[in-house]
Amino acid sequence: MRPRWGFCVAATLLSGCAGADPTPSAEASEGEDASGVSILEALDREPSFTQGLEVLDDGTMVHSRGLYGESGIDILSASGEVIRSAELPADEFGEGVTVVPAGATGTASYQPGPTAYQLTWKSGAVHTWSLPDLVEGPTLQIEGEGWGICYDETRDLLWQSDGSSTLRSLAVADLSVLGTVDVTVQTEGGDSRPINQLNELECVDGTVYANVWKSNDVLEIEPETGDVAAVLDLSDVVAEQAPDGAEDVLNGIAYDDRDGTFMVTGKNWDELYRVTFGGS
Repeated sequence: MRPRWGFCVAATLLSGCAGADPTPSAEASEGEDASGVSILEALDREPSFTQGLEVLDDGTMVHSRGLYGESGIDILSASGEVIRSAELPADEFGEGVTVVPAGATGTASYQPGPTAYQLTWKSGAVHTWSLPDLVEGPTLQIEGEGWGICYDETRDLLWQSDGSSTLRSLAVADLSVLGTVDVTVQTEGGDSRPINQLNELECVDGTVYANVWKSNDVLEIEPETGDVAAVLDLSDVVAEQAPDGAEDVLNGIAYDDRDGTFMVTGKNWDELYRVTFGGS
């Protein structure tokens, strides 16, 4: 059973991706059952501009890198070392990544095993990679900016963010848009207000988790309605890392189905953190 988390005050929620101007988003009400984020372990990693993270069934990880001329995709060992890499074209800026399992709609024709879908920021290109060998498959296309993406196995579709408060649902086969939903939080006054600049995404049992750019918060979102069910405060994780640069923000969240924990990290961080939310 998924634990219940209360809201933290989110009046300072700011968000965004590479180079965009942050936009203030909504206030969240303070809940009675607020609970913390527990750090279980820290793993050393080679610092890079993290844009997406996924944990595979064997504990290895898929990691997406950003920045022009430095973007690419890595396979990390379960202890955080880079064991395989592939590079993106120098004129593309890597963004979020997700893993679609074998047998999902639209994948069988070109990938016999799990496939990584890697967004780019402004080019519209979505690269596909066979796992774990990182052989590149067809390049798909989306309209607009790509920020975060996750595969929702309960609905057999993808959720994609573009830095706004909107999530788009996409068909796995061709990334055609199936629908959109605005992500909002209920305030103490009863208003529904949008949470802007949603970034890296992770899907878990039909729920979408989203980093909010330049904040220490991860949102738990019900994607059918766009309602924010909880705001998870990862300030203790950020304090543990103590990042130096203004761009070295929390970014990267991946669920480990083996034990129900999450791996989180940030841009240019030198550690990955295994955490639990709300005592899970």
